Formats: sequence, structure tokens, C-alpha cells
Amino acid sequence: MPRDGVLAMVGFYRDVRATDVDVARRGDMLLFQWSTHDWGKGAHFELDITRQLIRDGEDDEDIWQLHLTYRFAPAADLAALGQGDA
Repeated sequence: MPRDGVLAMVGFYRDVRATDVDVARRGDMLLFQWSTHDWGKGAHFELDITRQLIRDGEDDEDIWQLHLTYRFAPAADLAALGQGDA
């Protein structure tokens, strides 16, 4: 269930803090996003929560992400949500 997964990710973010990132420079973030995508198998609504850690470097190899993505069959109420992030 998405609620349980989102609560688990929020708990992980709250309780397990990274020590090798600069939190003041957004080195440890929790990202939330939603939208409808078609990755070649028909449109699906996606709900994604991501824990992103950026170590002191600026290169791609210094970025670590853990994604939890839920995909739902198309529905009018989900399409009405559009897309966004927080």
C-alpha cells in the first residue's frame, strides 16, 4: 500500500541521518513527485518518493538515490492530479 511505503521512507529519512553530506547545502533530501508517464507499455500514473544524498563532490557518482515508485493503471481521478513535486 502506498501509504505504508511513504511512511517507511519518511521514517528512514527522519531516523537514519547521513553523516558524510552537507545538510545545509541540501545534501540529504526527501523528494516526492507524481505524474502520468508512458514508458512504452501504455500510460500509468506514478507516485514516487526518493531519498537523495549528495556527498561533498558535485559529480554524478557523488549522488545516491533510493526510489520507491508506485505505478497505477490510468484513471480519471489520478489524471486529474496532473504532475508535480514537493
